[in-house]
Amino acid sequence: AGLVSQTAVEQYIAAELVSFERKDVLTKSYPLGDHVIICEGDSWFNHPLLSDIPDLLKYFGYSVLQSNYPGKYLEASLSEGKFLAPLRDARKPQIKALLLSGGGNDLISWKKGNASFSPIFRKGRSTASPTDYLDAANLKRALQDVTRSLVRISDKLAQANAKKLPVLLHCYDYIFPQRYGPSP
Repeated sequence: AGLVSQTAVEQYIAAELVSFERKDVLTKSYPLGDHVIICEGDSWFNHPLLSDIPDLLKYFGYSVLQSNYPGKYLEASLSEGKFLAPLRDARKPQIKALLLSGGGNDLISWKKGNASFSPIFRKGRSTASPTDYLDAANLKRALQDVTRSLVRISDKLAQANAKKLPVLLHCYDYIFPQRYGPSP
């Protein structure tokens, strides 16, 4: 194998991730007696630490509608609004829960632009304290942005008359700073 540029690797990974996109939430329907769960976001499937959650739900007797792709941001979930489609048509009585995955990608890429990493991170000093790696003010602003997106998603659910729909939110619980070369 020869040397490959970072850009070529990133393009290859992006092309591979597209193959994991699932968007049957717009079109798929199930028999009336089925209990349906909507999976929205990115980490409900193909996550290195989890089994394929939609497959496990099916194993336990649930039917699944999906609007997933790796790296999806909360803002994309909100602007696409695909998870709302079954809540606005004849499938609504079957919908028993919304599994929402989001927040982690939003934080890691917050205002990143062309930078190597998000401004919530900074190069660490001599100790291994997490405060050496995180910019507390930027992290607070990033979390406020995530909160605004979640509130807007909640508002969209209320507008779809789904105020009582259980929503299970998954995002990253902790950021564990590690050194990879000169950057955290």
